[in-house]
Amino acid sequence: MDVPGRAAHAVHLCAPEIIVPYPTEELLRRYHPTTALRRPLPGRAAPVDTSAARRLLGFTARNLLGRGAVPPS
Repeated sequence: MDVPGRAAHAVHLCAPEIIVPYPTEELLRRYHPTTALRRPLPGRAAPVDTSAARRLLGFTARNLLGRGAVPPS
């Protein structure tokens, strides 16, 4: 199917933080050491670029799990 002048965009959706109570960079170094980090991932920042979802769809996660939902390490 060809639609002139139209394009499709892939977007990724996720919460801005991961649920596990450990720093993201620490987990990546330990369990996936060959992964190249393209940007800093402070704290429990999700390792997913959601900028296209924000830019194209105006998506921002609203229903986040509270920090109390995960026991501290």
